[in-house]
Amino acid sequence: EKLFSHLQVWLNVPERDRKSLYEDIIDLLDKREKEEAKNMRKRNIKVLKDILESMSKVTYKTTWSEAQRLLFKNQYFTQDLILQNMDKEDALIVFEEHIRQLEKEHIEESEKRR
Repeated sequence: EKLFSHLQVWLNVPERDRKSLYEDIIDLLDKREKEEAKNMRKRNIKVLKDILESMSKVTYKTTWSEAQRLLFKNQYFTQDLILQNMDKEDALIVFEEHIRQLEKEHIEESEKRR
């Protein structure tokens, strides 16, 4: 109301309709923000997974703190500010899944050698 009260077009709309329009816009913006957050989360998970897979120094023995140090030396990670602001829990989950996969591959290799 404060923002548009000086505009004639706003004043021409009945008050009950103004309230309805406002609520519709708020709902639309809320949905858009949630969808953008969901897409950003998916993107960050995929990009971090790809970076970890490309880092040969990350092994099944790598700890989370070691991985973080290696990530901050990785140009793809350091150039991606959006990725650096990724939810820390999501990042840890991606790392854990990557380590589990590396452990599985290591065990399979060991069994083949035996």
